[in-house]
Amino acid sequence: MMKPRSRIARSPAALVLVAAIAALGSCAGFEGLMQRPARPEARITAAEITDLSFDAVELTATVRVDNPNPFGVSVAGIRYALDIAAARPLSGVSDRNIEIPAEDSSSLELPLRVAYVELYEMVSALAGQNEIGYGLELIPVVEVPVVGRVELPLQTDGTIPLLRLPQVAFGGIELRSLGPINAELAVLLEIDNPNSVALLVQSLPYTLEVDGRPILSGNLDDAGALQAGGNTRRTLTASVGLLDVGRTMWAAIVDGGRLPYRLEGSFTFGVDLPFVESTTVPFLFAGEQLLQPGLGPNSQRRTLWLAVEPLELVRQMTTKRGDCGA
Repeated sequence: MMKPRSRIARSPAALVLVAAIAALGSCAGFEGLMQRPARPEARITAAEITDLSFDAVELTATVRVDNPNPFGVSVAGIRYALDIAAARPLSGVSDRNIEIPAEDSSSLELPLRVAYVELYEMVSALAGQNEIGYGLELIPVVEVPVVGRVELPLQTDGTIPLLRLPQVAFGGIELRSLGPINAELAVLLEIDNPNSVALLVQSLPYTLEVDGRPILSGNLDDAGALQAGGNTRRTLTASVGLLDVGRTMWAAIVDGGRLPYRLEGSFTFGVDLPFVESTTVPFLFAGEQLLQPGLGPNSQRRTLWLAVEPLELVRQMTTKRGDCGA
């Protein structure tokens, strides 16, 4: 006995409905396959200073790329150009690649480091400025299936700080006072802070040689802060025993003349800015300093004292002590 056929299968209307649904499904699938991929989107989410020193500044840009497609795409690199004033200190292509899944987003960081020396050489207008504006152009290159490479131009701008090393200058050697057997010398140092922020002096070790003889060494660790855009003077004093000096120094102090000197040291300082670490600047000054004889209200008597050769002065002082004992 044969089973009766389904009433749905025998219905012509049902057969037409099934055929229509199948046709619609196949058309929708075909249209989805042939639909052109959507263009990815990109934007700069941040551009900030991530490192700063007296040598260079680092600017890091963060780029976010959105993929609206139902399939993955890849970022093949980012072209970049940094413009400062009328110069372009940096340009090139970052070869960093990332994969972005379907209907997802990814971010890339692009650090750009600019050396101050190169920047000052390229842009003379930076002299005396504490910050400068910049323009940054970024072009992420995205590989999209079927379409190929798609470029997404982006732009942003801002300012970067300009830091300059303080300058240590030699202010000369002065003869502050004279005695029968001693002379007090003062060495002047001038420190110039060209920045818009104060600098904190952490240490300033030094060594002074006069006429080839070391006469003074120390450390100015209590020099305090150097005000923004200011100039400060520090004085190093040394007491020199005239009985221990050579003829060149003796003649320079007594008669007035050129005194050979060599001042060497380093200057370590800090600054209250993010990322900036303590910095040390070495210095060395050498040459001859012209001294003027006879200082103060008793300069005439002191000149008479100094008119005697060191050994003769010792002999006279010894003789006087012997006469007193007698």
